[in-house]
Amino acid sequence: MHSEQPAANQAIIVDTTGGFTTAVAYANPSAGPASITLSLINSAGALVAATPQTLAARNHLPRFVHELFPAAPPMVGSMQITSNVPLPVVSLRFDPSGLLFTTLPPALASLLRPALEIFQQRPWGSPFAAIAGLIARMPHRLGLPPRV
Repeated sequence: MHSEQPAANQAIIVDTTGGFTTAVAYANPSAGPASITLSLINSAGALVAATPQTLAARNHLPRFVHELFPAAPPMVGSMQITSNVPLPVVSLRFDPSGLLFTTLPPALASLLRPALEIFQQRPWGSPFAAIAGLIARMPHRLGLPPRV
């Protein structure tokens, strides 16, 4: 059985274009409060907005990205989640109907940048094509033999 380990610095893919919405949920499993900074980054790597938060011990928060950043324009990019304690995180991307969704695990923030660069170089693609490119390159970046 494989389980993802919570991390203190991670990121999710954000896509709020064409009627799509992105949701995120994170939890603080620790015995003390978590100091969290959420940073919305566009595909060019520019900071769009940031918000500090405190999450009480053993608490969780589910939100849509547009609720966390109501003034942000529709965009494709990432949301970096930085905390003083490791947080489990999950994100969902809903289609315009709100009935269908895709979920992706968060990435360590340092690995997400290459995916956004791939997407930026191929504007006719989708964020998920960028993720596929990242996954294809990930074993090489981690020093592992490539998958055949």
